[in-house]
Amino acid sequence: MLDANPEVAQKLAHEIGGEAQAFATPREVAAHSDIVITMLPNGRW
Repeated sequence: MLDANPEVAQKLAHEIGGEAQAFATPREVAAHSDIVITMLPNGRW
């Protein structure tokens, strides 16, 4: 997983456990993934 705030990604990976991992770049995410799902803010927050 990847987040604009690396600490958030690390915390979530830890909470999920198992094989969940946090990465520093989109390239790293792609290199370790078969499927990538993106979620983007809609600007209302």
